[in-house]
Amino acid sequence: MLLARPKEIYDGAIPSGNSVQLLNLLRIARMTGDTELESRAGKLVRAISGQVHQSPSISPHLLSRAAFALGPSFEVVIAADNPAASDTRAMRRTLFSQFLPNKVVVFRPASGDEPPITRIAPYTKMQRAIGGKATVYVCTNYVCKLPTTDPGKMVSLFAQRTSTSVK
Repeated sequence: MLLARPKEIYDGAIPSGNSVQLLNLLRIARMTGDTELESRAGKLVRAISGQVHQSPSISPHLLSRAAFALGPSFEVVIAADNPAASDTRAMRRTLFSQFLPNKVVVFRPASGDEPPITRIAPYTKMQRAIGGKATVYVCTNYVCKLPTTDPGKMVSLFAQRTSTSVK
C-alpha cells in the first residue's frame, strides 16, 4: 500500500518546498510555453488549496505564487545582437527597475536563423531585433504587443497589460 506524502505548506522564513516547486513550475512553464508544467502547477494548487483556505496566513510565499498563476503575468523577450551592448543594458535596466514580480525574461539572440532558445521557447521563433537595436516584446499568455526599441514605451506596455488584465 502506497501512502501519500504530506504536502507541507507552512512558509516560515524559508518558503516551503511546495511554494518553491510551484514558482519553479510556473516560471519554467512561462519561459518555455509548456502547458504540461502549468497543468502540474494547477494540480499542486488544488492538492493544497483546502489547507491554505483554512489558514492562509501560514502560506504567504505560496499565496504569492498563486498570484503569479492568476495573473497578470508577463513573458518578456529581449531580442538583441549583443547582451552587453548599451541599448540592451538600458532595456534590461529599465525592465528590472519596474516592480513586476510576475514576469519571466527570455533573451533571444538576434543573429542566426534559429538560436537554441527557439527550441526551448518556440514562441520566440518569430521575434527579431528591429533595425539592429535591442527590441522588447511584452507578452501575456504568449500574445505579444507590438515590439519596441524604446525603454519608456516598454514600461507603458506593462501598464496597459496590468490595467486591462485586472478588470
